[in-house]
Amino acid sequence: MEFTQREVQIIKRAERRIKQAAVVRVLAILFLLAQIALFFLGQLGSDALALSAFALVLLAVLVPQLGGAPRYEQLVSLLASKLHGSERR
Repeated sequence: MEFTQREVQIIKRAERRIKQAAVVRVLAILFLLAQIALFFLGQLGSDALALSAFALVLLAVLVPQLGGAPRYEQLVSLLASKLHGSERR
């Protein structure tokens, strides 16, 4: 499959967004583990732990949706157009 320059840019932006989301999720897990350790050491209350855990889950879920990455629909339409173009040949 050959892609135009615009299509290659869309794909690369999507790949960067996937990598960024993975890094944010790993950092969120590490932050949550640190908070759990602080909770067991008595430095953090249960309310604060629950609130921050909820916020971290929301962040991990929303990160791929935020920012200037291509939408899922854009990627699907790009692949569908390539598929329909290859079927005609």
